[in-house]
Amino acid sequence: MQRILTLLCLVALFALMTSGCSDSNSITSVEDTTPPATPLGLVAHVGGDGEVKLLWADNTELDFAAYNVYRHEYNQDFALLESTETSHLVDTVEGASLHNLSYCITALDHTGNESAMTQTIQVIIESSEEHYTETNWEDGGIPF
Repeated sequence: MQRILTLLCLVALFALMTSGCSDSNSITSVEDTTPPATPLGLVAHVGGDGEVKLLWADNTELDFAAYNVYRHEYNQDFALLESTETSHLVDTVEGASLHNLSYCITALDHTGNESAMTQTIQVIIESSEEHYTETNWEDGGIPF
């Protein structure tokens, strides 16, 4: 019985020595490839002077970094409008009297992973600027 116990101890010691002990000081890093959750609750409010106020719920991931806000205009692809750390943005649209725009957002984490885009929200902006018709003043008329 003593020989069997000694033999078992020797086999266990041999297995431990040949299994390769790990260095307790080595660090194994795991690459983060998981994107944040897609932001929720995107809404738009169209105000005066071509302002579009976008609001959505905060992401709660510990490694959250920012939001990317994308805008789509007629005959163009979605383009990055702005990156922001807050869950709101005001976009001021200038120029033509009528704009048909779409917006969506994504969330980013600190390693650069980007979430899927939110559902698209569409807004129509009608300019509040006054428009004047060109008048021919050669007839001596007064422009008032």
